[in-house]
Amino acid sequence: MLDRRTKEGKQKYDEFLAASEGLTVITREQDAQIEAMYNVIKDNTLASSLLFSEGPTELDIIWEEQGQHFRGIVDKYNERRSIIVDLKTTDDASPEGFKRSVWKYRYHVQAAMYIAGMRALGYEVNAFIFVAIEKTPPYQIGLYYLSEKDIATGTAIMWQDVEKFQQCQQADAWPMYDNIITELTL
Repeated sequence: MLDRRTKEGKQKYDEFLAASEGLTVITREQDAQIEAMYNVIKDNTLASSLLFSEGPTELDIIWEEQGQHFRGIVDKYNERRSIIVDLKTTDDASPEGFKRSVWKYRYHVQAAMYIAGMRALGYEVNAFIFVAIEKTPPYQIGLYYLSEKDIATGTAIMWQDVEKFQQCQQADAWPMYDNIITELTL
């Protein structure tokens, strides 16, 4: 254990920070959490078959469509089944809880974008599956896919976002919150 209160401890810590510049440093507690989550996924037959199958992991995709540049990182592409698998950590992996996360974080828009990107790059995509794992023990897992209607909604929102982005870029004017002091009621 490193005692950062001592001169030697401070020096070793500074050396550690210099050596790890540009890297993400995690605590022992975070490492233990990640390992526990990994073990739960590994023990789940369906989740592990999706995430540990043949095919690229963290596939960096870059493409252009309708004059707009796109980039994303696909967590897993299952080549045999032509499935995009996206791993999400969440507070609640139940169907209702994860549905709220999908809406809040716009995962349906991300799914639509990644499907479009993979297809633009010549990949076949038969499905987009979320592996949702809770951040706290016992690290419950939920496996989900979105309906074609939800993917279509995500696609429509994506193109609305692209249009708004292009308009802001052309006008060099970006939306801001009101420039007034506003009361927050909790």
